[in-house]
Amino acid sequence: MNKEHISIGKIISWLFTLVFGEVIVFLLEDKGIFGAAAVSIMEKPIKNAYIIAVFLFIGFTFFFFVSCFRKKISKYKESEKELIRKTNELEKEKTIILKYKELLKKLNDEQLNDEGNKLFNIAMALDTFEPSKMKLMAEAAEKHHNLYAGIYLGNLYHSGLFNGDVEIVAKEYDKAYYYYKLVSDYDYTGIALWRIGWMYENGQIFTEKPSIERKKTAMKYYERAKEMNFVKAYNSLGKFYRDGEAVEKNLNEAVYFFREATKRGDTFSILNEAYIHASNPDSFDLAIQCFEESIKNKIPLAYLKFGEFIENNIEWFADSKYNYDLFSAFDMYLTVTRINNGTVAARAYYSIGKLLSSEPSIIIKRSKEINELFGAAPVDVVQASYEKSAEIFERCMKRKVILSVTDEGIYNKLKSSTLLK
Repeated sequence: MNKEHISIGKIISWLFTLVFGEVIVFLLEDKGIFGAAAVSIMEKPIKNAYIIAVFLFIGFTFFFFVSCFRKKISKYKESEKELIRKTNELEKEKTIILKYKELLKKLNDEQLNDEGNKLFNIAMALDTFEPSKMKLMAEAAEKHHNLYAGIYLGNLYHSGLFNGDVEIVAKEYDKAYYYYKLVSDYDYTGIALWRIGWMYENGQIFTEKPSIERKKTAMKYYERAKEMNFVKAYNSLGKFYRDGEAVEKNLNEAVYFFREATKRGDTFSILNEAYIHASNPDSFDLAIQCFEESIKNKIPLAYLKFGEFIENNIEWFADSKYNYDLFSAFDMYLTVTRINNGTVAARAYYSIGKLLSSEPSIIIKRSKEINELFGAAPVDVVQASYEKSAEIFERCMKRKVILSVTDEGIYNKLKSSTLLK
């Protein structure tokens, strides 16, 4: 109860004493300030003094209880304030402890990283085929959690290592996954996370699991890699939304991710966007823009896919503002053979064979380029194209390159048909 309550209480007490004093005088001597004043209630005279005394008594009682209630509320508020104060102090203590633990962890990690970085740098200074290089990398990754050593070994076992046609390190997807996973919790680059997602998506690990389950897991890793702002993760998520794998198909979302990847410097995402527009004649203009931007990046697959797009829509191009024709498609395939010697080149040779068989006039008008392509003009240019395609596919398989579904289809068609004599 504060001073204000005490002051008011005194005033009411004086009034109460005064009135009751006058009531007593009135009752005893029928005198006082109230005199013989009375009111009639239900035809009975009631002295004013009685009425006033009752109201004063009720008021005093009400004030007394209110004062007690306020005192309890005040105590409750004080307790609440004390609880908040102690809670804040506890939170501050927790924050200090957490910062202390983080500092210790940082110091420990820095010490580990110092040792890991030393080993990693020594390993990188060694020749690619030096046996001790692998041992130093493994020690840096396993004992010191060195991120780059883990990524290096993961990439190495994921792709294999060849010296010419001699296999130095065999592809071992389980080992690749082991090293990626080993450093994934420390992966602020997103590289290891994205690689794990890629392996899940393409069935290189946990092959016993259903495809859709693997792809959903892959998407989770892509999302984590995206949080680290790893550019390829945006492209991978775009493909999932484009194809409707592990997530509901959404072309607008796909275009968004492809364009975000392009902004961040990815060279394949604009080609993937081109595929979306190329499936709809109403957006062919956008498809051509994407293809043209993509070939500026000298991507072999971009030349191949643009050539196929021209071939498949040659009638549309004939009535369009664009100066592309079957000769343009041939030039696209020819460019691929000059800048690539892998499976994309194999597909380009196959496309050249198909195109020349349907449009022999190209052989005459592009004789110089064909002579450069095969050394000396063969008797059967189409046959030579198919043979070259099969030869490249077989060389890639010897080097344990995993063929795509499209690659396998073309190779099987070459081997099981009369295309190869």
